[in-house]
Amino acid sequence: MWRPSISNCVWSTLLLAIFVQQTLAQRTPTISYITQEQIKDIGGTVEFDCSVQYAKEYNVLFLKTDSDPVFLSTGSTLVIKDSRFSLRYDPNSSTYKLQIKDIQETDAGTYTCQVEFAPVITVPRPRLGQALQYDMDLECHIEAYPPPAIVWTKDDIQLANNQHYSISHFATADEYTDSTLRVITVEKRQYGDYVCKATNRFGEAEARVNLFETIIPVCPPACGQAYIAGAEDVSATSFALVGILAALLFAR
Repeated sequence: MWRPSISNCVWSTLLLAIFVQQTLAQRTPTISYITQEQIKDIGGTVEFDCSVQYAKEYNVLFLKTDSDPVFLSTGSTLVIKDSRFSLRYDPNSSTYKLQIKDIQETDAGTYTCQVEFAPVITVPRPRLGQALQYDMDLECHIEAYPPPAIVWTKDDIQLANNQHYSISHFATADEYTDSTLRVITVEKRQYGDYVCKATNRFGEAEARVNLFETIIPVCPPACGQAYIAGAEDVSATSFALVGILAALLFAR
């Protein structure tokens, strides 16, 4: 008998940040338990449990995520129009239970439990120093779902990729993004506060990074520049020596 493998995965978010809203401290939602892989016969029944902590103000979703995501439920509401699917919520354990009856071959796949939440930003180094004419990287780490729009600003002006700045975003998962702003060959006017801002439909967050002037270049990333500069100096000196030798030879 053919046995479809119905598995599930979870993008659980474990955050240490604390929201303060209306003088009440609220912890970031966390998926504490989810049913592991299930192997069932065609025509049978399967049930997936997803227990979520601190998620009263956030949407909890069930999705089928093999190719194009198919939304099955949002909160305690079933979205998919299929009578074989049902959804229950147990408030005592904060557990969402998705059940599929009369399993079909097309039901095999990966099922995901996901919490939607507003951005939370952490900055690994809030103050950074760099010497004039050297590059410096400013970083922020964003946790949010759906993935947010991310911008960097200075003096309330949004920055873009150009000869002075380079912005890159790297998503390590759907809810985790690392953003880096490289300040290229720092000038006097580029010292000061920079703001990393993230926004999705559940809210927004921002964090500041201060760039100040130092006398000695900070490595990294200045170490790479120092090496290149040294190589250029050596190369220029070598060409100068060759030029002098050639001149002496022709002078004889």
